[in-house]
Amino acid sequence: MLDSPSRSAGAIDRGVIYAVSDGVSTTARGQWASQHTVSRLGQFFDQNTVPNKDALVQIIGEVDWELRGEEKGQAACTLAAVWIHNSELHLFQVGDSHVFRVREGEVHCLTSDEGKSRKLTDYLGMGPAVTEVMRTKAGPVHSGDAFVMLTDGVLDAIGEAEIATMWGSAKGDPATCAEAIIAAVTRADIGDDATVLVVLIL
Repeated sequence: MLDSPSRSAGAIDRGVIYAVSDGVSTTARGQWASQHTVSRLGQFFDQNTVPNKDALVQIIGEVDWELRGEEKGQAACTLAAVWIHNSELHLFQVGDSHVFRVREGEVHCLTSDEGKSRKLTDYLGMGPAVTEVMRTKAGPVHSGDAFVMLTDGVLDAIGEAEIATMWGSAKGDPATCAEAIIAAVTRADIGDDATVLVVLIL
């Protein structure tokens, strides 16, 4: 989670960013790429950055250049990020990491399912075309909404029905839900990295 560093009087409320990023295993520095990507999103909270959707798109584009230019093809990752501000969600997706919304017990995938069960073709570090394949979406956030963010390997173990069941069993506790998902992935022994982040909007 990336949060506005200052809530003092006169400071601009920049909301909060939640993100998951998955390093591409076929590159030598995939893990570094994912860590760098999430770290760079923190620039959004700098006082000299205008807090809007375009600023995040620009940062993500800069990250792509950094991964491709500085690492010469040895670093790549996926990204699913949500910026929540003033009761509105802005979603950004590159690759096959995903965001699911749970509202009143119903689960809905907010990200594109392109990339499921096929070779990864969209990722940070791919070059200028990343701005063309980046998927964005905006919509209202309601009190009680939960967001389940996960990397693609998790979907080899569970689907929307399982997410709904686990959220119901967790009785509104994000940590309990996340632990249940990770336990299911461990039992499935998928042989892939699995990252899960569960967020509840109060």
